[in-house]
Amino acid sequence: MQQCKRCGSLAINHHLHGRDGSELCLSDVCYWRKRFETSAGDKGELEVTQQGIDPDEAGKRRSPNDLPDTQKAAILRGIRLGDSFRDLAREYNISIATVAEVDMNYGHLEGL
Repeated sequence: MQQCKRCGSLAINHHLHGRDGSELCLSDVCYWRKRFETSAGDKGELEVTQQGIDPDEAGKRRSPNDLPDTQKAAILRGIRLGDSFRDLAREYNISIATVAEVDMNYGHLEGL
């Protein structure tokens, strides 16, 4: 398995979670982080929001610690069932980065 060049994670699923197949050397979390950073820096906050990428300033960026365990477990179930990070972010009114952090750090809650 290939490790992410930014964080060392093995969670590289370039065909899942709304990814477009590019950046094959980045984990899912780093892919979305890089996409947000690039879009936010190049296009400005308003245009980024219109494209459906939720910047921290839009109020959707939350720490996974602030989410109830049952909500984190529901997000994990959605990921395992093939829901995209973007769809789950919209459903729970959180950012894609928050969904990615739940996926990366809270796998032990999936059975709730």
